[in-house]
Amino acid sequence: MAESDIDSMIAELIKREGGFTDKAADRGGPTNMGITLATLAESRGQAVTVDEVRALSEKEAAKIYRQRFYADPRIDSLPEALQPAVLDAGVMSGPKAAIEWLQRVASVFGREVAVDGVLGSYTVSAVNRAIQIHGLHFVIAAFTAARVRFYRELVEREPAQAVFLAGWIWRARGFLV
Repeated sequence: MAESDIDSMIAELIKREGGFTDKAADRGGPTNMGITLATLAESRGQAVTVDEVRALSEKEAAKIYRQRFYADPRIDSLPEALQPAVLDAGVMSGPKAAIEWLQRVASVFGREVAVDGVLGSYTVSAVNRAIQIHGLHFVIAAFTAARVRFYRELVEREPAQAVFLAGWIWRARGFLV
């Protein structure tokens, strides 16, 4: 994917995430542009305050997304058309969870892979095989279904999260093509 396309994908992600929030029911705690207090602290290598989360720049948020949610988990190794959905899922639930959902889809529809949350060459090959056999639209739909299933199961375990369910599902389905 070209650098400008990655920048656009991340800019869209930041737009979807919106500005600063600090809702009591949100397990992520204080968040700005989708970057939680914990993620910002990890990225900076030191403790941060709520005010520092509130003051987070779009440039720093984009840098965090590019490195921690795109490059480090190797989302860039996936077919370009699949990258935005997997990146978005990784931001919402962690890259490991998003990759595990993709691995389950690839195992059922492409070639069996270990579900370990690591995006290696064998997983990428299995994903490409699933796309070759069933088509990109089908793989994205199956990935979206796995993502939605996770959100519903989360709400079953933690009913206080129900306030977010409709938005999570709407957002996940926004990547269907």
